[in-house]
Order: sequence, then C-alpha cells, then structure tokens
Amino acid sequence: MTPPRHVAAHWAAIVSLLWIGECSLSLPVLAEDYARLKERPYDVVRGELIDESWKPASPGCMSTLTYYCDVYPELEDCAATGVAPCIFWWEDESGALKLKIYTVGEIKRMISGIETVGE
Repeated sequence: MTPPRHVAAHWAAIVSLLWIGECSLSLPVLAEDYARLKERPYDVVRGELIDESWKPASPGCMSTLTYYCDVYPELEDCAATGVAPCIFWWEDESGALKLKIYTVGEIKRMISGIETVGE
C-alpha cells in the first residue's frame, strides 16, 4: 500500500532535515564499538565520553544558535527548525580518533548516528 502523497512528502522533508552540513542519503558508518551510544540521550552520552577522557573537537561552531555554541564546545552545527538536527565532534586522548555524532530533537536530544574519523 502506497502512503498518501502528503504523508510521503512529510517524511521526505523530515529525512532531508536529518542531515545537515555534509549531506548524505546513506546512514553514517557506525563503528561496532560505539553502537552502544546510538539512540540514547546525548547529554547522558556526553557525560560518559567526558568520563572516558574524550575531548570536545569541533572544527568551530557554525550554528546561529550561539547559546548552544557556549554550552557545547563540541558542537559544529544545529538547525533551528524541523527535528533540530545537530552535529557534535569528540576526539580521543591522542587526537587520532574522532567521533562525529548526529542528534535529533530539541528538548531531548537523541543520538541518531555516529561516524568515526581517523585510526
């Protein structure tokens, strides 16, 4: 059964808002070691990363939501509309491995994807 046109258009708009910055139609590569982080509240995982000696590694906050830039030094960008997708960067102690974390949700920011960069 094909969904009504307005429903299909609605979902297409949501999917297009999920990826900001470097847009991709495919899901980010999810490292098995970090699968435990996906679909969890970002603020909880953020605390765990800090406890595990990960450091904020944003290439520079590009968000127009400057409040979030001050609160989250690891923030790259956040959309102020739709499902409020954001991108956060973390690096390990050596700086050789980085995590690029995608989130959705404004009030309860949930991790929607993770990419590893390096190593």
